[in-house]
Amino acid sequence: MKRSPSFAAAAPGLVLALALAAWPFVGDGGRGAVVWAGAWALATQVPLHFLLRGWRRRADRFVAALAVAFAARAAVVLGSVAVLVATAFAPPAAFLLSLAVFLVATSIAEATLEYRAAA
Repeated sequence: MKRSPSFAAAAPGLVLALALAAWPFVGDGGRGAVVWAGAWALATQVPLHFLLRGWRRRADRFVAALAVAFAARAAVVLGSVAVLVATAFAPPAAFLLSLAVFLVATSIAEATLEYRAAA
């Protein structure tokens, strides 16, 4: 069985690579928003991965794990919208777009790494 990198190790590298790819396309305020979005995505995705890992491995709880993970990611986005509206701490477009990209990319990476580990 081929060892693949763990999600906790791969996720920060993926978020960093995506943030660096976005860097030339955003202004100074947008760069801060990208950094905050990356930190927020990692702060929610990594613990969520470990919390639901046992459920994903059980056939009777697999669908429940997917539903909880989707609901948690939706709550992160909706909560971020609420915080942005209340505080305006970052440019909303840059923050929300970055957050969405980070959440989707880390979700795909998580599924890929889990699949490779199981194969």
